Amino acid sequence: MSLPITRMTIDSTTFYNIVADEYDRLMEQSVFYRNLREHEHGTLRKYVREVNGEGTAFDVGCGTGEYAIQLARMGYRTYALDRCRRMIQIAKSKAQKAGLRLIFWNCDVRGLKPSCRFDIIVAFGSFLNHGAEWEHTLALFGGLLKPNGYLLLDVDNLLGMDTVVLSMRNPVNSIMREKAKDLIRVLRSLIVHVTLESNWSFLVKHRILHLSLFYRSIADLEKIVSKNGFEIIEKRGVNILTSLLPWFLKSSAFISRSDQTPVEKALTRLCVWLDRGLGQMSVLRDLGANIILVAKKTS
Repeated sequence: MSLPITRMTIDSTTFYNIVADEYDRLMEQSVFYRNLREHEHGTLRKYVREVNGEGTAFDVGCGTGEYAIQLARMGYRTYALDRCRRMIQIAKSKAQKAGLRLIFWNCDVRGLKPSCRFDIIVAFGSFLNHGAEWEHTLALFGGLLKPNGYLLLDVDNLLGMDTVVLSMRNPVNSIMREKAKDLIRVLRSLIVHVTLESNWSFLVKHRILHLSLFYRSIADLEKIVSKNGFEIIEKRGVNILTSLLPWFLKSSAFISRSDQTPVEKALTRLCVWLDRGLGQMSVLRDLGANIILVAKKTS
């Protein structure tokens, strides 16, 4: 007997409290998000040097502690913040099992007044997309970083290839019609400054959860970052060809490895491998479903 499906419109804190216990499994199961995580970890390894307890790092929107734990292992005195209480509980448990000491904050970053400044700030997991106040948040990051400190972040990109593919797969679907409207509004935002609010739907435990996320054009993001005393060191697109997989395989982005045929697995590996080069090309990287940005504090 199948359970009835209910619909809920919720804020991001409630959403992540609901999905927290399944979060790591979902990220690993999804080709799309697994690829993003690998790029995020690679970015950390590239720009964050190992230290012997002398540096300080801040993971904002730390979730289950994926990157905070990596920073602590690299020798940083690591602070990790998330508004979701259950995410913090899981992150604490993982850190304790790893024998690491981290400082966790369960609060909103906007009300934070730490007594120290940081060498590294990490804001992965599309942290900026979960709020509309991008200028305020990036100004706050600028104030929290030491001179020559690094900011590592990524954002969801509504001008990315995934939006185009989803619209092509099912143009009459009501959700996709909304995505098409968002695409038009994003194109407009390249000329006129605007923040976009987009409603996404997720099926979790027999509930359809509606979550609002916020978007700016990538050009607008770069301007805000630069205005707050940062020099952009690297911009990389992630999930360009990988975004085509749902179209090729006629399934969602959440594709379990065990569900794939040998041909599908080979196609997935090929798309992921090609993406590594395409995401570095200036003419293609802005087509990434996700954009990773690395910036250095200069003033």
